[in-house]
Amino acid sequence: MAGLVPAFGLLALWMAGCGHEWSATDDTTDGGDGAPEEGGAPEVDAGDEWEVDAGGEPGAEAADGPEAHDAPSEDGLSPDDSAACETTVDVGPFRETFDEEYRLHRTEFDAMAASGRGDEYYTFQYVLDATLCMYEATGDTVYLERTLAWAETMVSLATIIDRNGNRNWSGDWESPYSGTPISYQLWDLQGSTELARLARIVATDPALLAAYGARSASILDFVRNDIVEKHLTVRGGLDWFRSDVATPGEPMNDKSALLLRILADVYRTSGEYADLIDELATGFRSRLQPYEGALIWDLGLSSEGYTAMDTSHANRFPSAVVALYQAGRVFTAAEVTGLSRLLSDVIWNGSHDDPRFTNFIDGSNGVYEGREPWGNGAIYFGWVALGEYDALVQDIGEAVLAAIQAGARNPSLDYNNTPYGRLELAGHLAKNRVALCESE
Repeated sequence: MAGLVPAFGLLALWMAGCGHEWSATDDTTDGGDGAPEEGGAPEVDAGDEWEVDAGGEPGAEAADGPEAHDAPSEDGLSPDDSAACETTVDVGPFRETFDEEYRLHRTEFDAMAASGRGDEYYTFQYVLDATLCMYEATGDTVYLERTLAWAETMVSLATIIDRNGNRNWSGDWESPYSGTPISYQLWDLQGSTELARLARIVATDPALLAAYGARSASILDFVRNDIVEKHLTVRGGLDWFRSDVATPGEPMNDKSALLLRILADVYRTSGEYADLIDELATGFRSRLQPYEGALIWDLGLSSEGYTAMDTSHANRFPSAVVALYQAGRVFTAAEVTGLSRLLSDVIWNGSHDDPRFTNFIDGSNGVYEGREPWGNGAIYFGWVALGEYDALVQDIGEAVLAAIQAGARNPSLDYNNTPYGRLELAGHLAKNRVALCESE
Protein backbone atom coordinates (compact mmCIF):
# COMPACT_ATOMS: atom_id res chain seq x y z
CA MET A 1 0.00 0.00 0.00
CA ALA A 2 1.06 3.60 -0.45
CA GLY A 3 2.81 5.21 2.49
CA LEU A 4 1.03 7.66 4.70
CA VAL A 5 1.38 11.38 4.20
CA PRO A 6 4.02 12.65 6.66
CA ALA A 7 2.32 12.81 10.02
CA PHE A 8 2.65 16.50 10.76
CA GLY A 9 1.00 17.53 7.50
CA LEU A 10 -1.57 14.74 7.71
CA LEU A 11 -2.90 15.82 11.09
CA ALA A 12 -2.90 19.49 10.13
CA LEU A 13 -4.87 18.76 6.96
CA TRP A 14 -7.34 16.66 8.89
CA MET A 15 -7.95 19.29 11.55
CA ALA A 16 -8.39 21.93 8.88
CA GLY A 17 -10.98 19.65 7.31
CA CYS A 18 -12.82 19.57 10.61
CA GLY A 19 -12.88 23.36 10.56
CA HIS A 20 -9.92 23.98 12.86
CA GLU A 21 -6.43 25.32 12.59
CA TRP A 22 -3.63 23.59 14.44
CA SER A 23 0.10 23.98 14.71
CA ALA A 24 2.66 22.03 16.69
CA THR A 25 5.45 23.57 18.49
CA ASP A 26 8.24 -6.79 27.49
CA ASP A 27 8.97 -8.74 30.01
CA THR A 28 6.63 -11.44 31.34
CA THR A 29 8.23 -12.45 34.62
CA ASP A 30 6.06 -12.50 37.70
CA GLY A 31 6.62 -13.36 41.31
CA GLY A 32 3.41 -15.33 41.53
CA ASP A 33 0.13 -14.52 43.18
CA GLY A 34 0.04 -11.06 44.68
CA ALA A 35 3.82 -10.75 44.81
CA PRO A 36 5.94 -8.08 43.17
CA GLU A 37 7.61 -8.98 39.90
CA GLU A 38 11.08 -10.40 40.24
CA GLY A 39 13.32 -10.99 37.34
CA GLY A 40 -11.42 19.26 27.46
CA ALA A 41 -8.08 19.61 29.28
CA PRO A 42 -6.92 22.80 31.01
CA GLU A 43 -4.92 25.18 28.86
CA VAL A 44 -1.30 25.58 29.92
CA ASP A 45 1.19 27.91 28.29
CA ALA A 46 4.27 26.22 26.91
CA GLY A 47 6.51 27.68 29.58
CA ASP A 48 4.22 27.18 32.55
CA GLU A 49 4.81 24.62 35.27
CA TRP A 50 2.00 22.53 36.71
CA GLU A 51 0.69 24.00 39.91
CA VAL A 52 0.24 21.96 43.06
CA ASP A 53 -2.67 22.68 45.35
CA ALA A 54 -2.48 23.01 49.09
CA GLY A 55 -3.04 19.32 49.57
CA GLY A 56 -0.11 18.45 47.36
CA GLU A 57 -2.28 17.06 44.57
CA PRO A 58 -1.14 17.62 41.00
CA GLY A 59 -3.09 19.82 38.65
CA ALA A 60 -4.54 23.02 40.07
CA GLU A 61 -7.70 22.53 38.06
CA ALA A 62 -8.17 18.91 39.05
CA ALA A 63 -11.41 18.07 40.79
CA ASP A 64 -11.62 17.15 44.47
CA GLY A 65 -12.49 13.49 44.75
CA PRO A 66 -13.72 10.74 42.53
CA GLU A 67 -17.19 12.13 41.87
CA ALA A 68 -16.22 15.74 41.24
CA HIS A 69 -16.40 15.71 37.45
CA ASP A 70 -18.63 14.27 34.79
CA ALA A 71 -17.35 11.27 32.88
CA PRO A 72 -17.18 11.44 29.11
CA SER A 73 -19.78 9.58 27.10
CA GLU A 74 -19.25 5.85 26.61
CA ASP A 75 -17.19 6.35 23.45
CA GLY A 76 -15.50 9.57 24.56
CA LEU A 77 -17.62 11.63 22.13
CA SER A 78 -20.90 13.46 22.31
CA PRO A 79 -23.79 11.45 20.84
CA ASP A 80 -24.63 14.18 18.32
CA ASP A 81 -21.17 14.49 16.82
CA SER A 82 -19.53 11.07 17.04
CA ALA A 83 -21.44 9.57 14.12
CA ALA A 84 -20.65 12.60 11.95
CA CYS A 85 -16.95 12.32 12.76
CA GLU A 86 -16.98 8.60 12.00
CA THR A 87 -18.24 9.35 8.50
CA THR A 88 -16.25 12.53 7.75
CA VAL A 89 -12.84 11.86 9.31
CA ASP A 90 -10.63 9.85 7.00
CA VAL A 91 -9.25 6.90 8.94
CA GLY A 92 -8.74 4.99 5.71
CA PRO A 93 -4.92 4.95 5.75
CA PHE A 94 -4.90 3.56 9.28
CA ARG A 95 -7.56 1.01 8.43
CA GLU A 96 -5.58 -0.12 5.39
CA THR A 97 -2.50 -0.57 7.55
CA PHE A 98 -4.47 -2.47 10.16
CA ASP A 99 -6.20 -4.75 7.66
CA GLU A 100 -2.92 -5.54 5.92
CA GLU A 101 -1.26 -6.49 9.21
CA TYR A 102 -4.22 -8.71 10.04
CA ARG A 103 -4.08 -10.34 6.60
CA LEU A 104 -0.38 -11.09 6.98
CA HIS A 105 -0.60 -12.42 10.54
CA ARG A 106 -4.11 -13.83 10.83
CA THR A 107 -2.92 -17.42 11.20
CA GLU A 108 -0.52 -16.40 13.97
CA PHE A 109 -3.20 -14.40 15.78
CA ASP A 110 -5.74 -17.22 15.59
CA ALA A 111 -3.14 -19.63 16.96
CA MET A 112 -2.43 -17.31 19.87
CA ALA A 113 -6.12 -17.15 20.75
CA ALA A 114 -6.35 -20.95 20.54
CA SER A 115 -3.26 -21.58 22.67
CA GLY A 116 -4.93 -21.60 26.08
CA ARG A 117 -1.70 -20.21 27.57
CA GLY A 118 -1.42 -17.17 29.77
CA ASP A 119 1.91 -16.07 28.32
CA GLU A 120 0.42 -16.07 24.82
CA TYR A 121 -2.58 -14.07 26.05
CA TYR A 122 -0.24 -11.58 27.71
CA THR A 123 1.05 -10.70 24.24
CA PHE A 124 -2.27 -11.24 22.47
CA GLN A 125 -3.63 -8.30 24.47
CA TYR A 126 -2.02 -6.01 21.91
CA VAL A 127 -4.00 -7.63 19.10
CA LEU A 128 -7.28 -7.44 21.03
CA ASP A 129 -6.65 -3.81 22.00
CA ALA A 130 -5.92 -2.75 18.44
CA THR A 131 -8.93 -4.58 17.04
CA LEU A 132 -11.32 -3.00 19.53
CA CYS A 133 -9.83 0.41 18.70
CA MET A 134 -10.55 -0.16 15.02
CA TYR A 135 -14.12 -1.12 15.85
CA GLU A 136 -14.55 2.05 17.89
CA ALA A 137 -13.06 4.13 15.07
CA THR A 138 -15.16 2.68 12.26
CA GLY A 139 -18.25 1.15 13.86
CA ASP A 140 -17.74 -1.87 11.60
CA THR A 141 -18.88 -4.92 13.56
CA VAL A 142 -16.48 -7.18 11.67
CA TYR A 143 -13.84 -6.02 14.15
CA LEU A 144 -16.12 -6.47 17.15
CA GLU A 145 -17.18 -9.96 16.07
CA ARG A 146 -13.56 -10.93 15.45
CA THR A 147 -12.64 -9.85 18.97
CA LEU A 148 -15.68 -11.58 20.42
CA ALA A 149 -14.79 -14.87 18.73
CA TRP A 150 -11.21 -14.68 19.99
CA ALA A 151 -12.39 -13.82 23.51
CA GLU A 152 -14.84 -16.73 23.59
CA THR A 153 -12.05 -19.06 22.53
CA MET A 154 -9.82 -17.75 25.30
CA VAL A 155 -12.49 -18.23 27.95
CA SER A 156 -13.34 -21.71 26.71
CA LEU A 157 -9.70 -22.75 27.09
CA ALA A 158 -9.44 -21.78 30.77
CA THR A 159 -9.90 -25.46 31.58
CA ILE A 160 -7.55 -25.98 34.53
CA ILE A 161 -9.77 -25.96 37.62
CA ASP A 162 -7.71 -25.09 40.67
CA ARG A 163 -8.23 -26.24 44.25
CA ASN A 164 -10.62 -23.34 44.88
CA GLY A 165 -12.78 -24.15 41.86
CA ASN A 166 -11.55 -21.27 39.70
CA ARG A 167 -10.77 -21.58 36.01
CA ASN A 168 -7.20 -21.02 34.85
CA TRP A 169 -5.21 -20.80 31.66
CA SER A 170 -2.18 -23.03 31.38
CA GLY A 171 1.22 -21.55 32.09
CA ASP A 172 4.55 -22.02 33.84
CA TRP A 173 3.59 -21.19 37.43
CA GLU A 174 3.90 -24.19 39.74
CA SER A 175 1.57 -22.63 42.26
CA PRO A 176 0.07 -23.85 45.53
CA TYR A 177 -3.35 -23.64 43.89
CA SER A 178 -3.02 -26.34 41.25
CA GLY A 179 -1.07 -29.50 40.60
CA THR A 180 -0.83 -28.40 36.97
CA PRO A 181 1.24 -25.32 36.06
CA ILE A 182 -1.03 -22.32 35.50
CA SER A 183 -0.83 -18.74 34.28
CA TYR A 184 0.95 -16.18 36.45
CA GLN A 185 -1.07 -13.32 37.91
CA LEU A 186 0.60 -10.82 35.57
CA TRP A 187 -0.33 -12.89 32.53
CA ASP A 188 -3.91 -13.20 33.77
CA LEU A 189 -4.24 -9.45 34.27
CA GLN A 190 -2.78 -8.30 30.98
CA GLY A 191 -4.54 -11.08 29.09
CA SER A 192 -7.90 -10.01 30.51
CA THR A 193 -7.81 -6.24 30.10
CA GLU A 194 -9.44 -6.28 26.68
CA LEU A 195 -11.94 -8.98 27.71
CA ALA A 196 -13.29 -6.54 30.30
CA ARG A 197 -13.29 -3.74 27.72
CA LEU A 198 -15.12 -5.89 25.17
CA ALA A 199 -17.83 -6.72 27.71
CA ARG A 200 -18.19 -3.01 28.53
CA ILE A 201 -18.44 -1.96 24.88
CA VAL A 202 -21.28 -4.43 24.31
CA ALA A 203 -23.10 -3.81 27.58
CA THR A 204 -23.20 -0.02 27.19
CA ASP A 205 -24.58 0.02 23.63
CA PRO A 206 -28.26 -1.02 23.37
CA ALA A 207 -27.95 -2.36 19.83
CA LEU A 208 -24.84 -4.36 20.64
CA LEU A 209 -26.38 -5.60 23.86
CA ALA A 210 -29.38 -6.92 21.96
CA ALA A 211 -27.16 -8.69 19.44
CA TYR A 212 -24.29 -9.92 21.59
CA GLY A 213 -25.40 -9.51 25.20
CA ALA A 214 -25.51 -13.18 26.21
CA ARG A 215 -22.10 -13.85 24.71
CA SER A 216 -20.45 -10.84 26.32
CA ALA A 217 -22.07 -11.63 29.68
CA SER A 218 -20.22 -14.95 29.84
CA ILE A 219 -16.96 -13.12 29.16
CA LEU A 220 -17.72 -10.62 31.91
CA ASP A 221 -18.49 -13.47 34.33
CA PHE A 222 -15.09 -14.99 33.57
CA VAL A 223 -13.30 -11.69 34.17
CA ARG A 224 -15.19 -11.02 37.39
CA ASN A 225 -15.02 -14.52 38.90
CA ASP A 226 -11.88 -16.10 37.47
CA ILE A 227 -9.64 -13.05 37.22
CA VAL A 228 -10.69 -10.29 39.64
CA GLU A 229 -12.28 -12.28 42.46
CA LYS A 230 -9.85 -15.18 42.08
CA HIS A 231 -6.82 -12.98 42.58
CA LEU A 232 -8.22 -10.41 45.01
CA THR A 233 -10.49 -12.44 47.26
CA VAL A 234 -10.06 -16.19 46.84
CA ARG A 235 -6.25 -16.03 46.78
CA GLY A 236 -6.06 -13.07 49.13
CA GLY A 237 -4.19 -10.68 46.86
CA LEU A 238 -6.24 -7.56 47.68
CA ASP A 239 -4.02 -6.48 50.58
CA TRP A 240 -0.97 -6.64 48.32
CA PHE A 241 -2.56 -4.31 45.77
CA ARG A 242 -3.67 -1.92 48.51
CA SER A 243 -0.16 -1.84 49.91
CA ASP A 244 1.37 -1.46 46.47
CA VAL A 245 -0.38 1.82 45.69
CA ALA A 246 -0.19 3.20 49.24
CA THR A 247 3.37 2.46 50.40
CA PRO A 248 5.48 5.65 50.29
CA GLY A 249 9.02 5.41 49.03
CA GLU A 250 8.30 2.34 46.90
CA PRO A 251 7.36 2.37 43.20
CA MET A 252 3.87 1.30 42.18
CA ASN A 253 3.85 -2.03 40.36
CA ASP A 254 2.41 -2.07 36.87
CA LYS A 255 0.15 -4.97 37.85
CA SER A 256 -1.86 -2.45 39.87
CA ALA A 257 -2.28 -0.34 36.74
CA LEU A 258 -3.54 -3.40 34.84
CA LEU A 259 -5.99 -4.21 37.62
CA LEU A 260 -7.33 -0.65 37.54
CA ARG A 261 -7.88 -0.94 33.79
CA ILE A 262 -9.97 -4.07 34.31
CA LEU A 263 -11.90 -2.66 37.25
CA ALA A 264 -12.73 0.54 35.36
CA ASP A 265 -14.42 -1.42 32.58
CA VAL A 266 -16.22 -3.78 34.95
CA TYR A 267 -17.48 -0.72 36.84
CA ARG A 268 -18.77 0.90 33.65
CA THR A 269 -20.53 -2.36 32.80
CA SER A 270 -22.10 -3.34 36.12
CA GLY A 271 -21.38 -0.58 38.66
CA GLU A 272 -19.20 -2.90 40.75
CA TYR A 273 -15.96 -2.06 42.56
CA ALA A 274 -16.46 1.72 42.78
CA ASP A 275 -15.02 1.99 46.29
CA LEU A 276 -12.03 -0.20 45.50
CA ILE A 277 -11.34 1.72 42.30
CA ASP A 278 -11.40 5.00 44.18
CA GLU A 279 -9.07 3.68 46.87
CA LEU A 280 -6.49 2.30 44.46
CA ALA A 281 -6.76 5.16 41.97
CA THR A 282 -6.38 7.75 44.73
CA GLY A 283 -3.18 6.03 45.81
CA PHE A 284 -1.94 6.16 42.22
CA ARG A 285 -2.94 9.80 41.78
CA SER A 286 -1.11 10.81 44.97
CA ARG A 287 2.13 9.67 43.34
CA LEU A 288 1.90 12.28 40.58
CA GLN A 289 4.00 15.42 40.84
CA PRO A 290 4.88 18.34 38.56
CA TYR A 291 7.95 17.75 36.42
CA GLU A 292 9.34 19.94 33.64
CA GLY A 293 5.92 21.35 32.79
CA ALA A 294 4.30 17.92 32.86
CA LEU A 295 3.20 15.35 35.43
CA ILE A 296 5.25 12.31 36.39
CA TRP A 297 4.74 9.51 38.88
CA ASP A 298 7.22 7.78 41.19
CA LEU A 299 10.08 10.11 40.30
CA GLY A 300 13.29 8.77 41.80
CA LEU A 301 11.70 5.43 42.62
CA SER A 302 12.43 2.17 40.85
CA SER A 303 12.54 -1.42 42.03
CA GLU A 304 15.54 -1.87 39.72
CA GLY A 305 17.56 1.13 40.94
CA TYR A 306 16.85 3.49 38.03
CA THR A 307 15.82 7.14 38.46
CA ALA A 308 12.32 6.53 37.07
CA MET A 309 10.15 3.89 35.47
CA ASP A 310 11.19 2.65 32.06
CA THR A 311 9.17 4.01 29.13
CA SER A 312 8.01 0.67 27.75
CA HIS A 313 6.53 -0.80 30.94
CA ALA A 314 5.13 2.64 31.76
CA ASN A 315 2.61 2.31 28.89
CA ARG A 316 0.27 0.59 31.34
CA PHE A 317 -0.06 3.72 33.48
CA PRO A 318 -1.38 6.31 30.98
CA SER A 319 -3.65 3.58 29.65
CA ALA A 320 -5.09 3.16 33.15
CA VAL A 321 -5.44 6.93 33.61
CA VAL A 322 -7.44 7.24 30.38
CA ALA A 323 -9.69 4.34 31.43
CA LEU A 324 -10.29 5.84 34.87
CA TYR A 325 -10.97 9.29 33.42
CA GLN A 326 -13.50 7.80 31.03
CA ALA A 327 -15.10 5.94 33.94
CA GLY A 328 -15.37 9.19 35.93
CA ARG A 329 -13.30 7.87 38.82
CA VAL A 330 -10.63 10.01 40.51
CA PHE A 331 -8.64 11.12 37.43
CA THR A 332 -9.54 14.28 35.54
CA ALA A 333 -8.59 16.01 32.31
CA ALA A 334 -5.74 17.70 34.19
CA GLU A 335 -3.94 14.40 34.73
CA VAL A 336 -4.56 13.28 31.16
CA THR A 337 -3.00 16.51 29.92
CA GLY A 338 -0.11 16.25 32.37
CA LEU A 339 0.82 12.78 31.17
CA SER A 340 0.41 13.85 27.56
CA ARG A 341 2.96 16.57 28.17
CA LEU A 342 5.28 14.05 29.80
CA LEU A 343 5.38 12.19 26.50
CA SER A 344 5.56 15.23 24.23
CA ASP A 345 7.87 17.47 26.28
CA VAL A 346 10.11 15.02 28.16
CA ILE A 347 10.21 11.56 26.57
CA TRP A 348 9.95 12.43 22.86
CA ASN A 349 12.97 13.96 21.09
CA GLY A 350 10.77 16.46 19.21
CA SER A 351 11.49 15.11 15.74
CA HIS A 352 8.80 14.08 13.25
CA ASP A 353 11.24 12.64 10.71
CA ASP A 354 13.36 10.75 13.24
CA PRO A 355 11.09 10.30 16.29
CA ARG A 356 12.79 8.78 19.32
CA PHE A 357 11.77 8.21 22.92
CA THR A 358 14.03 8.11 25.96
CA ASN A 359 14.43 4.87 27.84
CA PHE A 360 12.93 6.32 31.03
CA ILE A 361 9.96 8.56 31.69
CA ASP A 362 12.04 11.29 33.38
CA GLY A 363 13.90 11.87 30.11
CA SER A 364 17.01 9.99 31.17
CA ASN A 365 18.34 7.68 28.52
CA GLY A 366 20.78 5.21 30.01
CA VAL A 367 20.91 1.54 29.17
CA TYR A 368 17.85 -0.40 30.34
CA GLU A 369 18.17 -4.19 30.61
CA GLY A 370 20.56 -4.32 27.69
CA ARG A 371 18.64 -1.81 25.59
CA GLU A 372 20.88 1.04 24.49
CA PRO A 373 19.74 4.70 24.57
CA TRP A 374 16.44 5.20 22.71
CA GLY A 375 16.01 1.42 22.51
CA ASN A 376 13.25 1.11 25.12
CA GLY A 377 10.94 3.69 23.55
CA ALA A 378 7.82 1.63 22.85
CA ILE A 379 4.75 3.89 22.90
CA TYR A 380 2.21 1.87 20.94
CA PHE A 381 0.17 0.21 23.69
CA GLY A 382 -0.48 2.98 26.23
CA TRP A 383 1.16 6.31 25.58
CA VAL A 384 -0.55 6.62 22.21
CA ALA A 385 -3.94 6.26 23.93
CA LEU A 386 -3.49 9.79 25.30
CA GLY A 387 -3.92 11.00 21.72
CA GLU A 388 -7.65 10.53 22.10
CA TYR A 389 -7.54 13.81 24.04
CA ASP A 390 -4.29 15.44 22.91
CA ALA A 391 -3.58 16.44 19.30
CA LEU A 392 0.19 16.58 19.76
CA VAL A 393 0.30 13.04 21.11
CA GLN A 394 -1.74 12.00 18.09
CA ASP A 395 0.75 13.79 15.84
CA ILE A 396 3.65 12.00 17.52
CA GLY A 397 1.96 8.65 16.97
CA GLU A 398 1.31 9.49 13.33
CA ALA A 399 4.95 10.50 12.93
CA VAL A 400 6.08 7.13 14.28
CA LEU A 401 3.83 5.15 11.95
CA ALA A 402 4.74 7.31 8.94
CA ALA A 403 8.46 6.93 9.65
CA ILE A 404 8.10 3.15 9.98
CA GLN A 405 6.21 2.96 6.69
CA ALA A 406 8.85 5.11 5.01
CA GLY A 407 11.52 2.62 6.06
CA ALA A 408 13.22 4.85 8.63
CA ARG A 409 15.31 3.14 11.29
CA ASN A 410 16.38 4.09 14.79
CA PRO A 411 16.26 2.17 18.09
CA SER A 412 12.86 3.58 19.09
CA LEU A 413 11.28 3.01 15.69
CA ASP A 414 12.65 -0.52 15.59
CA TYR A 415 11.01 -1.31 18.94
CA ASN A 416 7.66 -0.05 17.67
CA ASN A 417 8.07 -1.68 14.25
CA THR A 418 6.60 -5.11 14.96
CA PRO A 419 3.28 -6.62 13.84
CA TYR A 420 1.87 -5.72 17.27
CA GLY A 421 3.28 -2.22 17.15
CA ARG A 422 1.99 -1.45 13.67
CA LEU A 423 -1.41 -2.95 14.49
CA GLU A 424 -1.70 -0.99 17.75
CA LEU A 425 -0.57 2.28 16.20
CA ALA A 426 -3.07 1.94 13.36
CA GLY A 427 -5.94 1.07 15.69
CA HIS A 428 -5.29 3.78 18.27
CA LEU A 429 -4.54 6.49 15.71
CA ALA A 430 -7.82 5.77 13.92
CA LYS A 431 -9.79 5.84 17.16
CA ASN A 432 -8.03 9.01 18.32
CA ARG A 433 -8.80 10.83 15.09
CA VAL A 434 -12.52 10.33 15.45
CA ALA A 435 -12.44 11.46 19.08
CA LEU A 436 -10.31 14.53 18.36
CA CYS A 437 -12.54 15.63 15.49
CA GLU A 438 -15.47 16.05 17.85
CA SER A 439 -13.49 17.56 20.72
CA GLU A 440 -11.89 20.20 18.49
